Amino acid sequence: MSQSSKIIRRPAAAGRFYPANPVELARTIAGLFADAPKPSLSDRPLGLIIPHAGVAYAGPLYAGAFKTIEGEAYDTVVILAPAQTAFFSGASVFDGDAYETPLGTIDLDTETIDAIVGLSPSLYRSANGHATGSTRGEHSIELVLPWLQIALGSFTLVPIVFGDTEAEIGLAVGEALAAQLSRRNALVVCATHLTQFKAEREVRQADSELRTVLDGMDQNRLVEFFEKGGEATCPGGLVALTLLARRLSGDQLTVIDYTTSAAMTGEFDEAVGYLTAAVPAGHRARITPSASHLAEQRVKSIAELTADDRSSLAHIAHEAIEARLNGSNYAAPTSTRLDTEFGVFVRLSVNGATREPYGLLRPHQPLPQAVAEIAQHAAFEHPSADPITRSAWPRTEIEVSVVSRLTHFDWRKQALRIGQDGIMIRHDVHQALLLPQEIVAAGWNPQETLEKLSLRAGLPKLGYQSRYADLFTLSTVVC
Repeated sequence: MSQSSKIIRRPAAAGRFYPANPVELARTIAGLFADAPKPSLSDRPLGLIIPHAGVAYAGPLYAGAFKTIEGEAYDTVVILAPAQTAFFSGASVFDGDAYETPLGTIDLDTETIDAIVGLSPSLYRSANGHATGSTRGEHSIELVLPWLQIALGSFTLVPIVFGDTEAEIGLAVGEALAAQLSRRNALVVCATHLTQFKAEREVRQADSELRTVLDGMDQNRLVEFFEKGGEATCPGGLVALTLLARRLSGDQLTVIDYTTSAAMTGEFDEAVGYLTAAVPAGHRARITPSASHLAEQRVKSIAELTADDRSSLAHIAHEAIEARLNGSNYAAPTSTRLDTEFGVFVRLSVNGATREPYGLLRPHQPLPQAVAEIAQHAAFEHPSADPITRSAWPRTEIEVSVVSRLTHFDWRKQALRIGQDGIMIRHDVHQALLLPQEIVAAGWNPQETLEKLSLRAGLPKLGYQSRYADLFTLSTVVC
């Protein structure tokens, strides 16, 4: 694609929040980097927390934070930031091709964006939160980019803007990112202020409470903190980064610096809290099949899963949940035969009550590891059900469904095959899925199935008939 045909997000804050002249900008950042000591971390960062302020306010803070990645190489940088001039639901991924700063153009990581968009209705492509046409222009992501360009040089970008302060949205965004970044060389940056526009003493007190919650690296506790009135400009980004860190690297947070805007301005009546912190990457085990498995033939379609394969996957789901209940780690066994990527959904029945399935269509990790991780999520992080307890565990049944590739479905020309087909709908930010066994258990006919699917997606009953709705069928193998 030629540069002229790209959709490029042009700078909106250059000349106001940072120098517009590229030479002056590079010199300013290089000077701040030279004065900043490099923080001591146990490993290179997987994630960073920084403010979204101009150089005059946060330059030394940025320098200290981004000093931790100086000399490192990341293929992808994900930035989680709040909208400043627009308010909308969910989280928006820029629907263009690149971001531009005075230091050059940064291409978007379209592969990662394609993978995460659609995994949750809360995460979608849009210009919301990215557009530059407002009076002030959106700037939360833009302010971060020159620092990354100086520190890293080359990288691709996944820019995500949260349109409101609903912390719970971060859970969906974090799940989507965790599923896709587990095998990618990526850095995740959350740009957020903490408490703002209060007396400096109140800001420090409130921020102390938030920092205590952040130290625990528990995304559910963080959501609860914000729901009870805790403040930050990007709660969803903090929740997403916390969840991602727990999934990929453990539970360590290293605070680099904390201050308030009053330290720079002398204005103590209306201050803003600024935090910089890092989440070290940790060490994740790599899949290295043993020599005895090298002759095994990798499964290429779900129809090739044998009874032994299905039994093994069901056992993995059970063991993963059992381990979590016991407070221990679980590593799914590796298998060359099952070192393949299929969608996985896990459905639990607790005391005879069946929950909605929980899973991913594209986990981007081998089948055993995907089953283990999704089983634990279904048991303990289900968005509409309480975590499984030790007392309920003996009365819990587990159903693992391995899902085929999606096939486009035209409701006007094709008939849904009850008992064979599952069905999925996507309509703008709305998305839902029904597994074949759900349809059979409910006793719905094809038309009722499509209507129920539309309602599950939050659409009108006949939403599937919209010209903007995409329908897909799928098949499953139940373990």
